[in-house]
Amino acid sequence: LSTAGTGFLVREAPTYVDLGLFYTLFELAEDDNVPDFAARYDLPLLGAFLRQMQERPHILDYLKSPRRMPRYQREASGASTYMFWPGKYSPDLSL
Repeated sequence: LSTAGTGFLVREAPTYVDLGLFYTLFELAEDDNVPDFAARYDLPLLGAFLRQMQERPHILDYLKSPRRMPRYQREASGASTYMFWPGKYSPDLSL
C-alpha cells in the first residue's frame, strides 16, 4: 500500500487483489475476531484501506445485501455441519 501510494495495492482503483484483501480484513475486523487489529498491531495503512473500501457505495450495498455469502462456523461438537454466524451487516437468516 505504501509503495503504490494510491490507497490500493497495485493501481489507482480497486482490483481483484484489493477485493480479496478487503474481504480478509473485513472478516478479521469482526467483533468476534480482532476488531482493533490495525491499532493493536500498528497497521494504520491496512486500517485505512479497510475503511476506504467498506465506504465505497457498491461494496457497502453488497455487504448489506442478501447476495453476500453469510458467515458460518463449525459446531463446537465438531459435527460436519456448519451454522450461520452473525456479523457486521449480515442479513437476518433466522427462520
